[in-house]
Amino acid sequence: MERQERFGECLQRMLNENGMSASEAARLVGFRSRNSIFRILSGETSAEVDARFLAKLKETLGEVWPTESWRTLENALD
Repeated sequence: MERQERFGECLQRMLNENGMSASEAARLVGFRSRNSIFRILSGETSAEVDARFLAKLKETLGEVWPTESWRTLENALD
């Protein structure tokens, strides 16, 4: 059985695929501390924090990223 990708791993991959740095993503969603995004990427945050970050990122980027990227990230939250 294949292991599902953790949200942080998936987010890092989506950032890379869409040509965006973690710091840039943090700025877009209004994170003041870069440490917050790196905690998400390393899997040190709760599912609730991950979901809030994803909602803010999606609200900010809207249709800039492909629908499949959003779907992949949402699936990683499960």
